[in-house]
Amino acid sequence: MHIAKTANHINNLVNHPDIRPTAGGDGVSRVDFSPVFNQIVALEDKGGAWLFMDEGDDIYEGHYMFLKKYRGKKALEFGREALDYMFNELGAKRIIGRQPVENKLASVYNTALGIKKGPEEEVSVEGFTYMAQIFTIDREDFSCHQQ
Repeated sequence: MHIAKTANHINNLVNHPDIRPTAGGDGVSRVDFSPVFNQIVALEDKGGAWLFMDEGDDIYEGHYMFLKKYRGKKALEFGREALDYMFNELGAKRIIGRQPVENKLASVYNTALGIKKGPEEEVSVEGFTYMAQIFTIDREDFSCHQQ
């Protein structure tokens, strides 16, 4: 895992056929993180990425994406490293996430990382509305889960 220096790899990942259909919006149009790249913390690896948006007060909204062949153990290791970086290097207090409620694999992944399931809420992104499951993890919960 390393900090992304440009949006190139992130853009290639999010537009890959393994990821794009579930990456928001219409599921087809090309996504480009270049305009917002300097406003996010982007951690990347060969087959995946975690993106964090600063919500203020040391709270970040996290998103992740993995090519199919990197899901499973590799994705869990990367997720632990990404959360460790955010909590212990950047000083995040809480990370929140929103996934479509039908994304059951994301729920399993979050649970394996110690990220707690919260309420559902309606979310609108670029004119598309969906029901999202909210997930959160606090620094203290992450530290306890790692022991």
